[in-house]
Amino acid sequence: MRKLLIVLLTALSLGAGSAFAQDNMMAGTQWVGASTGFPLGINLHYGLPDLIAQDLDLRINLSAVSFIFDGAFNISGGADVLYHLNLETQNALPVDVYAGGGLDIGVSLRGDDASTTAVEGAGISLGVAGLIGAEYALSSELGLFGELRGAVGLNPIFQPALRVGINYYF
Repeated sequence: MRKLLIVLLTALSLGAGSAFAQDNMMAGTQWVGASTGFPLGINLHYGLPDLIAQDLDLRINLSAVSFIFDGAFNISGGADVLYHLNLETQNALPVDVYAGGGLDIGVSLRGDDASTTAVEGAGISLGVAGLIGAEYALSSELGLFGELRGAVGLNPIFQPALRVGINYYF
């Protein structure tokens, strides 16, 4: 089951262009992105600029996270609203700082240990998240970003995440 999920996520990532995510420096452009971090996993997303209001973007997320120590695997999806903070950083560096939050819902599968593919239990994860991040523009189409995210919800109660990734704008 894990191998199938990893193959599907890899194919989705390669089909989307391999690496991608968000920014105000390329205002008016959609983006796709990929990131990894803590907890270990891959996060894919698609963003729509100014969908709600000026400087207020919508980002749709898909995450696959493996918790190596206890044999758990989580697939989740959700949406975030991102607000671009106008901190006048573009004069010094081409950096966009943003904050936001959203909802996540997922499915967790837990094996009886990390060395087997037998599923011992499954559960639903649900959370409300807040985040803050910054993105550095490498070019008009690519940006590197870092993001700190914290969520509260069910299974687990507190869900911290630290992500680094790359965005592609089109």
